[in-house]
Amino acid sequence: MTIAYIDAFCGAAGDMLLGACVDAGLEVKALEKALKGLRLPGWRLSARSVMKGPLGATKVDVVIGKGKRAVTEFETLHDHGHHHNHAHGMSLDEILGLLKRARLPRSVRERASKAFLMLGKAEARVHRKTLKSVHFHEVGAIDSIVDMTGGILGLEMLGVTRVAATPFPISHGHIHCAHGVLPVPGPATLEIVKGAPTAPLDVDGETLTPTGAALIRTLATSYGPQPSMRVSAIGYGAGDRDFPERPNVLRLVIGEAAADGDADEVFVVETNLDNVTPEVVGYALEKCFEAGAVDAFASAIQMKKGRPATPPPSRFAHETCERFRRSQDEVRGDPRQNRLARREIARRFPGIRGLPPCSGEGPRTASHGDGGGVAAVPEVLVVPFPFPFPFPRSGRQASQHRGKGNGQGKGKGAP
Repeated sequence: MTIAYIDAFCGAAGDMLLGACVDAGLEVKALEKALKGLRLPGWRLSARSVMKGPLGATKVDVVIGKGKRAVTEFETLHDHGHHHNHAHGMSLDEILGLLKRARLPRSVRERASKAFLMLGKAEARVHRKTLKSVHFHEVGAIDSIVDMTGGILGLEMLGVTRVAATPFPISHGHIHCAHGVLPVPGPATLEIVKGAPTAPLDVDGETLTPTGAALIRTLATSYGPQPSMRVSAIGYGAGDRDFPERPNVLRLVIGEAAADGDADEVFVVETNLDNVTPEVVGYALEKCFEAGAVDAFASAIQMKKGRPATPPPSRFAHETCERFRRSQDEVRGDPRQNRLARREIARRFPGIRGLPPCSGEGPRTASHGDGGGVAAVPEVLVVPFPFPFPFPRSGRQASQHRGKGNGQGKGKGAP
């Protein structure tokens, strides 16, 4: 399986995905020839290398007529100081009809139609219109149709069968367009990413356009860190604007999914536990293993109000990894000069407030300190199931029997 990971660390737009595909190795002439299946006249693709901050990237433009670069959605509807050209407008039905008749692979036509339908629903919601009355401005122009369809077709030509992406980056600020001043992200963009993971991006200005959001939302099947893969190609697609905070590029990482023996993914469940005894923590770990956990462990911390607690594993991840990297011979304990004498006293606990007689023994560990006193802690190991009440309650009731019967006294036990 060939995976494409869309790393939108500075946002996304239709032309940026197109440029990333070309930068990853797709021949621009081959892509242009395939896109002629749209049967839209008077356009061609132009690709050039650019620098965005410290990164080199590929900028792909749709050129209309005799060399005039098309005015894209990113520059008009969502950039500063530009105006709409309604002569290039198309209705949603016209766009969907064009895609339906296009001589393109069925999967490309269906995904492109899904992306434009998503845009149409977002526009209808934002402007409180019916879907039939939605009329795209630059979104319906030739350049935007080529951008969106080209990004989908480009991934297919690169052999991609699965797409993953970062959470949608949400920058801040305002944009000036024909509708006046609007907040970032734009209303249509925010409507499209609704329900999907997002992450804040400390950039002043719009970095995620409606077409970029619709493309990723249509293509991606998962969001998060880069999946396990053997990377074979990397592409950087450039946007039009320059931001002082970071390079305005979209990174595309392509590779083969890791084989079953190469890597595995696990789900980590973690929590803090306070006001519980160590025995209960041990019991909880045992039940985790019984439930199918790959691993489970606990460490001790102190929380507010002086309460001892058990933290999530991530807080001690570095320490734990360092310990397990060492060989077993290197892990040694400090010798103790003053060690308490200990002995185990096994006894049964029949009829403890409704608890039936144990089928095994409930050993207690007794320690003799300098004062000769006995400290006994029950270790409930074998009890009949189903249990009439929770495990912690049984431990407390067994504790009430300490000092009764076997084990009481001041005699010294063997260590």
